[in-house]
Amino acid sequence: MQITRVEALPNPVFYGSSCGSGQPTTLSVRAWVNDPSQVLQLQVEWKFPAAPAAPGQAMLMNPDGNGAYSIDLYSLGADSRLQGGSGEVMVTVSAFDKQQNYVAASPVRVQVLPCTAPAPPSITPTVTPSPIPAMQTRSGYVELHDSYQSGDKADMDFSGVPELVYFAPNENGVYYGHSLGQYVGEGEGICMTQVSSPSFEVCKAYQSCSPGIGPVQEGETYCYHTWNDVYGYFHIDKIENRAGFDMPDDWVISLSYTVWLP
Repeated sequence: MQITRVEALPNPVFYGSSCGSGQPTTLSVRAWVNDPSQVLQLQVEWKFPAAPAAPGQAMLMNPDGNGAYSIDLYSLGADSRLQGGSGEVMVTVSAFDKQQNYVAASPVRVQVLPCTAPAPPSITPTVTPSPIPAMQTRSGYVELHDSYQSGDKADMDFSGVPELVYFAPNENGVYYGHSLGQYVGEGEGICMTQVSSPSFEVCKAYQSCSPGIGPVQEGETYCYHTWNDVYGYFHIDKIENRAGFDMPDDWVISLSYTVWLP
């Protein structure tokens, strides 16, 4: 039994009494397992690194069928733990099987921000924006086989540490389409959002992005932001099955990508 994928959205999520439109306060957590027939229950736990002395909180997740589980967290308890400030919440999904074996997925980081009331209309002086500092671009190309089969991972910001993995659909129905997700096993991570015309300004302007996207298709373009505070974008050049006749599937996704480096 394995937890194959975890999503926690939206990111960021907000808290407080003055939340308005565009400041969602409910965190939706979804997880998938590869052998649902053996699962007894899934549990989600969340903790705030800024308040290490505060106990973590946990709830059981709801089965949605076909190995999927979900829960909506309407209150994270951020008021007492962040006390009006900004921070992060670490979301961890764990599973127990019918033999009482236990597995846990890598934690997902979600930014938590205080809500702000809309300011009254005011006349502001015209300010000439500061020029965007000169950036250098660096481009690359990567082919990823299904990570569940091959363990392939991609370094998307030239840091030497991988952040991205690819999952292909399989006959067990664990993945419902081709998808990409962040890999945090070596201390890095990534979040992504689909765009039509990427640029540094466009990619940096997005306030919300997802650590997992799917289903994805050939020809799509996504901005991304790594935990190293590097922005970039990738284009899905090709998704193909390279398996020979009467051989197991061998799906490969090909990405060309560009990052902006200071």
